[in-house]
Amino acid sequence: MAKNLNVEQIPLIPELMPEKEIKRQRCGGCCWGVLAFLATILAAGGMLFRYTWHRGCWEKPQFTFQDWYTNCWPEPAAGLAGAHAALSVSWHVDADAPFLVSPFQQLFDHEDEDINTIPVPVAVAETRHSTSSESFAKAISASVGIEVGSKVYGFEAAAAVSANAVWSTSQNTFRQDTFVKAKKVRISRRSSHPHEHLTASARACLLEETPSTIVSRFGQFYPLSVTLGGVYQLTVMTEIKRSENSKDIAAKISGSFQRFAVKGKASLMGGAASTYSKDNRQYHLKMRVLGGESTQWLGLQADNVDKIQGQWVDSITEDNMYPVGVRLRPLWELLDHDDMDREKAQALKKYMNGSRVETLRA
Repeated sequence: MAKNLNVEQIPLIPELMPEKEIKRQRCGGCCWGVLAFLATILAAGGMLFRYTWHRGCWEKPQFTFQDWYTNCWPEPAAGLAGAHAALSVSWHVDADAPFLVSPFQQLFDHEDEDINTIPVPVAVAETRHSTSSESFAKAISASVGIEVGSKVYGFEAAAAVSANAVWSTSQNTFRQDTFVKAKKVRISRRSSHPHEHLTASARACLLEETPSTIVSRFGQFYPLSVTLGGVYQLTVMTEIKRSENSKDIAAKISGSFQRFAVKGKASLMGGAASTYSKDNRQYHLKMRVLGGESTQWLGLQADNVDKIQGQWVDSITEDNMYPVGVRLRPLWELLDHDDMDREKAQALKKYMNGSRVETLRA
């Protein structure tokens, strides 16, 4: 007698009892949208990291978020428009600048009524002779109001770098720098208490950060006054032997200055110094013009120096002026007040007098 078979127990007859199809759950539109959103966030984060990395935002991880943000996106030097901006910023030692200092980061927040503006439409020429980076640094630092040893604040290191840009040599050298300053306007602040005009972030940095961070972020100086216009600089370097007198070399250069100027214009656009041989002596020349339309000097010839200089002076406007003179004070003086931090001022002074700007030696 045949047993009763339960069809659920007989999986060997697929034709009679086909298995139920298993439907696979596929990712719908909502799921793909989430994935796309996450991918976009990751891509944006990667781009932001790369951008901030190249800006140097991650070089000092000990910063708070506010410090990190300020380091990455410093306050623009446009607290005042146009010429006034040069007075609202800190200044730092800069080997590429004619006077070894240049504007740096915004430090003050001024209103127009805080500023004295005096027209000074005059062109003056001056010549400096030096036989070492030390002597050049001393003369330049004194001219901007910082009358201290040349090594202090890094002036001597900057002078050495500027000399190497003209002629890199281990020989004893004579250097002559001729400056033509076309002055247009001098600006200064009315207040005798500059620290009262510090921006909020600058004040916080001076009071809370370490001396090394302060110098890294704001440099070494703040300006009392700035003269704007245009500056022409011709640097001539040559070897000086022990038996030679620097005054004799200076006289030879001055006697043929126009010829030296014409030979030096080749370095104006190319950047590299040019050479000129005369009387069995080789000279290394570098010319630069800042402010106004520097291309005017490309037309310089031995017989049109005065004409070219006049055209250049006429091309200087409020929109293309450059600092041609500045009176500076060390940054630590901003802290040396009862409502700031006199003890911190001395700590910053000690640091600035004892540490050098190593990047200038690179």
